[in-house]
Amino acid sequence: MELGKIRKEMLSGKTIEEALEGFDWREFEDTVAEIFEANNFRVKRNFRFKTKKRHEIDIIATKENIAFCVDCKEWGRGRYKKTGLRCAIRDQKKRVKELMRFSKKNPAAKELLKIDIYP
Repeated sequence: MELGKIRKEMLSGKTIEEALEGFDWREFEDTVAEIFEANNFRVKRNFRFKTKKRHEIDIIATKENIAFCVDCKEWGRGRYKKTGLRCAIRDQKKRVKELMRFSKKNPAAKELLKIDIYP
């Protein structure tokens, strides 16, 4: 979906959640990547790497010395939403730490990402 349409829906009073309702996971990832690109970030999608085990980060968006490692998830309105969110945050922190370890040992990955990763 085009960002202009989402913006128009939000200006008409919809929340971001309402504007994105009905998106599948791929459309949501595409939209998140498009938002970063519209703000002059370089975007790497579905970045896979291996340290002790395999990892994947949905979106890595970089600009100058800023890097966002994004895990795109859909959250319903369940009673376990908070717990699920806490677990997702914990898991993403682990992935980013592993990415830091991976990039230190693999100069080619650092060059590919064009970033320095710091804790």
